[in-house]
Formats: sequence, C-alpha cells, structure tokens
Amino acid sequence: MELIVARPVQEEIDRLKNDGNGRRAKRARKTNSLFREMIVSTDGNRSWSVGKKIITLVFAEPFAKLEREQCQSRLDLSRPDDEIIASLIYYKISASDEKVSLLTHDTNPMLTCKQNGVSFVPIPDEWLLPPEKDDRDKQIDKLQSDLRNAVNRDPQVEVDFNIDGVDLGKGASDIRVRMLEHLSPEQVTELVSEMESRHPMKINFSQQDDFSDGLRIGSLGSFKKYEPPSQADISRYQKEEYPEWIENVRSFFETYTEHYNHISVLRPYTLTLKNVGRAPVENMILKFELLEGGTFGSPDIKNSQVTKPRLDVPLPPEPPKGKWIDTMSVISALARAGYPFELNLSKMSFPAINKPIQRDRFAFHWRDCRPIGDEKKWTWECDEFRHGSNKVFEYCINFDNSKPLQTVVFRVTASGSNLADAFSRTFTMSVSINTEPAYKNIVDALLL
Repeated sequence: MELIVARPVQEEIDRLKNDGNGRRAKRARKTNSLFREMIVSTDGNRSWSVGKKIITLVFAEPFAKLEREQCQSRLDLSRPDDEIIASLIYYKISASDEKVSLLTHDTNPMLTCKQNGVSFVPIPDEWLLPPEKDDRDKQIDKLQSDLRNAVNRDPQVEVDFNIDGVDLGKGASDIRVRMLEHLSPEQVTELVSEMESRHPMKINFSQQDDFSDGLRIGSLGSFKKYEPPSQADISRYQKEEYPEWIENVRSFFETYTEHYNHISVLRPYTLTLKNVGRAPVENMILKFELLEGGTFGSPDIKNSQVTKPRLDVPLPPEPPKGKWIDTMSVISALARAGYPFELNLSKMSFPAINKPIQRDRFAFHWRDCRPIGDEKKWTWECDEFRHGSNKVFEYCINFDNSKPLQTVVFRVTASGSNLADAFSRTFTMSVSINTEPAYKNIVDALLL
C-alpha cells in the first residue's frame, strides 16, 4: 500500500512548521523532518511494516503538460484541494492497474472526487485529535484544578443506597411485593384435618417395638424386661399433648398469612455513607427520612434476619414409649458426692461500678433516644466522621400493605460544623403489591 503526498499537502506542512510552539506546529516540524529524510534518501520514500502489510510513503510525481491541460478543463488547479485530486488522477493514469483513492476527512474534496469519478476513503472521526486548547482554555483548566484541590481539602459526603438488590443511585427502582389472601375458616379446617390424617394419634400401646417375648439379656449377665408406657404418660399424650398440637396447627394456619404478609412488606436496605474528602466531618448530624410512603422497621431487625417466610408447621408430639429395665443388676448406682467451697471475697476483683462510660467520638450514636420502629425519621450524631472512611447502615423499610401501588421517597441528609453546605440525596421507589390465593400456595408447599 502506498500513501502519496501531493505537493499542496507538502507545502501546507512546510508552512505550519513555523506556526509557533503549539501542538500542530510541533507535529508539522516532525513530519517535515520525515519529508527531508525521504528527499535525501536514494529511493525517495519511507516504508513501515503494519501487521502483514507494508505501508510506503511517497511524493506525488509532477504533472506533465498534457495531463495538466486535461485536468484544468475539469478542476481549478489554483485551489489546493483540486490540485491534490489532479495529482491523484495523474497517478491513476500512469498506474491504470492499481486501485487509487483519496484519503480525506473534508467534505469538499469528497464531493469533487464524486463529480469527477474518483474514488475516496473517508478518514474516521476517531482518528482525529481533539482541538488544541488555547491559553484561555489552559487557564480555565488550571483554575478548575485549583478549585478541586481546595474542595478536596474539606470533607465531602457521598452515599450509596441499595434495596432489594437494586442500586438506587442509578435511578428509580420498581419493587414488587407478593402477599397472600387470608385463609377462610373452612380452608383452615381442611388443612388441620389433613395434618391430623398425616399424623394420627397413637391408640395401641400394648405391644413393644421388638422382642415380642418381653425378655432379653443385658450386660454382665443381667436380664432386661420390657415395661410398656404408663397409663399416666398415655393419658397425658392422648388428652393433653396431642389435642394441644391440633390447636397449635390450627393457630399456625390462622395466623400464617398475617405473618407471611408482614415479612413480605419488610424490605432490607443498605446505605453506605462515605467521606471522600481530605478532612473529617465535625459534629455531624445524619438524618434518614421517609418523605412519602412506608415506615422504618425496628432498628433491632438486621438485614440477615429478614428471610422469606417458611411453612414450618408445628411437629406432632412423640407418643410415649416403653422401656427396658434390669431385673437383676450386677452394678449398683454410686451416690454423688458434693464438694463444699469457700467464697473468699477478698481475693476477687470487681470493675468500677460507677466508672463513667466514654463515648466513642468516631461512632454514630442515636440522637435523643433509640427509636422503637414504625417511624418516619431517624437521626444520628457523630463527633468526628473521619475522611476516607465508610459507615454501613443496614436496616429495613415497612411498605404499606393496604396500597397496591405506592411511591416511597427516602431522603438522607448530613450536616456538620465544617461542611459549607449540608448534603442531601433523595431516592425514589415504585412499589407494587400483588395478592395471591393462600390456600393453593400452602397446598403446593405441603405437596398435599
């Protein structure tokens, strides 16, 4: 592949080499030095290997008189663009078996080539360097850099907010909540009957589980005899434990959907507070607010404690079992001996009961009092939120289960004695609640 440098291109580069010390002038001087090396060389060109191709840079041949007269009938050779195209046409005539195209980014030469039946290859935009900045632009860049350095000497607060596995820093989030309809009394009765049929109450306690003769030989030659469960144990199982289990199962199914729905609308979130500046925030006040929709859950509930509700039906009681007893025991039981001890208070140490508890100045403390739950605003305070540090808050939001469609707006604000402006960030969530039949879900889960 040959790249042909037309005379107008060479003249323009030669002119730009004296155009000051800008980027264009430096590149022009570098290119002009390359041209000088080509001119003084024996072959008058320069080649490079690019992959498997050889790229050769050459100068365009001068026009013959006949070719100039032919080109002048179609082109204005006083214009540099037309003279470049004329050089291309002349080269095409002399090398008729080769594909010749004009490499350009300008639209005017492209149009001239098209009108004269000459091929051209547009230079991609990404090959071009961005415009060189003048002295005014460079001064603006310096001032902006000085401003950033000045700002970075102060504390700078940022937050990341994630709920339901979605980063709300990228925009609003759509959250879907699945709830269950309440079971009817008839459905509860059906489920209880099914559990009772699966685990019927044991009636017959007359036979032991093994050794139908009721005798077997134990260790050291002792004899063991099977003794069935006592009537008191059987009566307690049949009249107290089993009926109590039936009631527990009934209560479980009656309250299951309420418990399920309560957990479903409780969504964990993670908020990461950052100080990306170069100074700590002093006397910081941090507020979480729900401006619209929902309430904050109890601060005692952590993200890891919020799990999908499980269908853990109470287990039935174990029926009483008989036991094997020794009829002639060779080894008698040993009585346990007690060991008296003396409490010597003079040798014991106690922490100072009235010693004041020092407050951690780098930690976040509840302001006023610790909230209980179902509130719209939480507030913390921190004496010194250190620069380069992060504080992760993991709590839960309760959505309103009475509204199928709702918008929840969460705002976090932070202020400090050395913060020029209070930090504020708002996150919006669109919540949709779908209610499904509970009976079918429970039956599918139990594989009835």
